[in-house]
Amino acid sequence: MRITWLLLLASTGVWGQSIDRGTVAGTGHHPVAPLTTEPKVVWETKTGYRDSTGMVASGNVLVTGNPNGDGGTYAYDLATGKRLWRVPGHIRGTPAVDETSAYAVNAVPKGYRFRLSKLDLKTGKAQWSYDDEDLGGGTPLLVGNVVVLVSENKRIITALDRGTGTRLWQHEQLRVCDARLAAADGILYFGGGLAGEFRMLTALDPATGRVHWSVGQGCEGVPAVAAGMVVMGQGRDLVTVDARSGAIRDTRAVAPKADGRTQPLNMSYPVLQGGVYFAATTTHVLGWEVTSGRVVFEYRFPAPTELSKTVITAAGGVLYVAAVEHQQEGTVTRSSAMVSAIDIAGQRLLWRRRADTPDKYSPNSAWAVGYLLPVEAGLIYDNPGVLVRLGS
Repeated sequence: MRITWLLLLASTGVWGQSIDRGTVAGTGHHPVAPLTTEPKVVWETKTGYRDSTGMVASGNVLVTGNPNGDGGTYAYDLATGKRLWRVPGHIRGTPAVDETSAYAVNAVPKGYRFRLSKLDLKTGKAQWSYDDEDLGGGTPLLVGNVVVLVSENKRIITALDRGTGTRLWQHEQLRVCDARLAAADGILYFGGGLAGEFRMLTALDPATGRVHWSVGQGCEGVPAVAAGMVVMGQGRDLVTVDARSGAIRDTRAVAPKADGRTQPLNMSYPVLQGGVYFAATTTHVLGWEVTSGRVVFEYRFPAPTELSKTVITAAGGVLYVAAVEHQQEGTVTRSSAMVSAIDIAGQRLLWRRRADTPDKYSPNSAWAVGYLLPVEAGLIYDNPGVLVRLGS
């Protein structure tokens, strides 16, 4: 079968995986040195069974959490994996961090309410807290002196003063497509529109909530920002918007052609690096040049993967991909969780390792890696019940 990859990125509906891209602009690219040689385990920490939420790091502290079970926001020593502190309450979204603090949303034990807290990064002690029954939808986003987040029902955006926790502004009755926000150069972006507006993309002033512009129709996609462009999927199109003016620069159809026929194409959440969009399918990792739609990167997985259990991120010219791969051996399908590092320039595999963590309940299961966090010359991944740091 002859396949020609046309243009760019598949869009929402097929992006709805439990993946947080972990960077302010939502690009999935982390500004640290990559791990390019065969890795070794620096530390492995047993966390007890937990569902995954995203991981972030600042200084020598790793912050993550558990949205179910015992719940909580957790901090670990980045060098040793030792747990430093825990704040109780089922976490919502991925924490945010700056140089001294973590910002996390946890469920309040009594009543259906949520609490956004600014926590001391070393001790977990709350510096301020803001309670509301409508919090808890997405990851807090730090933009200048403001922390912004989307409500659980995706109808409200709230902005608080980063230093005091005082509410600065709030937009209600919104149509927010996804709780993941993006920001760059002092502008906040969300997929969706204000009350009564079925918009594709809206830009706000994070300090005041004033609308800069709102464009397009429909409510799909998660914005990513780089090089003065906001890029997002809508339907079967990829739309590129001028980040300052809101002018739509380009709209490209999304689909590969196989044997001369256009085919649907489901893909992971994307990674945007150096003007190239990268995303995983069940058989490939592909990269397209944003300005031309030309395929500039293609790497085939050794075995078919399960898209809902695939994670992709990047650091310093290297793509990290975690996937559950399926090998057919006669009538038996064997599954393995794998983590791979792929050199972007050379389009070649740097290293690859198994990431299975079977337990007494499922000794033969390949638990999927939920999140990947690049750190300086290393990589952290999680499975239910374990955090692992790899290094050289």
